[in-house]
Amino acid sequence: MYTDRDIVLNCVADGKDCNSVHCHDCMTSDVITCSPDTDVHECARMMADHQIRRIPVVQNGEMIGICVIGEPA
Repeated sequence: MYTDRDIVLNCVADGKDCNSVHCHDCMTSDVITCSPDTDVHECARMMADHQIRRIPVVQNGEMIGICVIGEPA
């Protein structure tokens, strides 16, 4: 997964030239996911625990959606 936070923390803060790096150089590879059956409160807890703002919703190994902080309400 590649987000704006990855750009800031893993590219800009490390002094890398964002015009010459590849996504795999900065992306998050150990992605926290949830299932379609995950309760929204559990999803919010997972975001807080891992200090993330997005959690991909995965079913049968495929991403079918994304839970984004601010949207579950």
